[in-house]
Amino acid sequence: MTEILINLQKAGFTGTEAKVYISLLELSRAKASDLIKATHMHRNLVYQALDVLIKRHLVTKVIEKSCSVFIANDPVRLLDEYAEKGRDLERLIDDLRTRHKATSREVVIYEGIEGIARATEYALQQTKRGPVYALGSSNVTETSGLIKYWQKYHEERVRRKIWMHLLFSSDTKAEIMRHRNQFAYTEARYLPAGIETPAWFHIVDDIVITEIPSGNNPISVFTKSKELSTTMHSYFNYLWKQTKKIES
Repeated sequence: MTEILINLQKAGFTGTEAKVYISLLELSRAKASDLIKATHMHRNLVYQALDVLIKRHLVTKVIEKSCSVFIANDPVRLLDEYAEKGRDLERLIDDLRTRHKATSREVVIYEGIEGIARATEYALQQTKRGPVYALGSSNVTETSGLIKYWQKYHEERVRRKIWMHLLFSSDTKAEIMRHRNQFAYTEARYLPAGIETPAWFHIVDDIVITEIPSGNNPISVFTKSKELSTTMHSYFNYLWKQTKKIES
């Protein structure tokens, strides 16, 4: 058994999951039949492993021409999963990245309040230059499960000197606007009146996160796409030019 397989098993993978994951990293994207051929394992075992890897946000499943295609996500997501357990996975992730043929697109769906935090935290980790743009933020983002998270998020962003521009819904409470504008490298403004934003967006570099409220189980769609990011930047800049700076 290779060292990387042993280390993956120490990180909580079964032998089957580790083999499927490594094969997919090396292929970057593949159909299940490709993985069955690459791993020499029974199809049921491969599908079971893929289901687990998808739930762990390490693999994304897309439909292309009526066929399921599986895409390996950046192994750095393992840090999110095991950070609280105190495991040092940096060496393992470096080994995995050497095998990973990165794709220009990546889509991952997160559920729940925790999912909003995980998606935006991962985007911040991946941010190379910024700035970060938030479009359509509202009172919904201030739920009890997120208030402490946003404080931590902005403190880390400011520490790294990453600018953030925010356009909040016109009905957002003034205290929220004051809180955001108190941070360095930050400017929050109100969207023009009459624009309703039941969903909101985080845009940074080639990443767009679409956050869709749905009762107590919101959905966050993390998309890595230069084309989508460029489009959303254009929308944001168009709206930003129609707004005014809030005087303190």
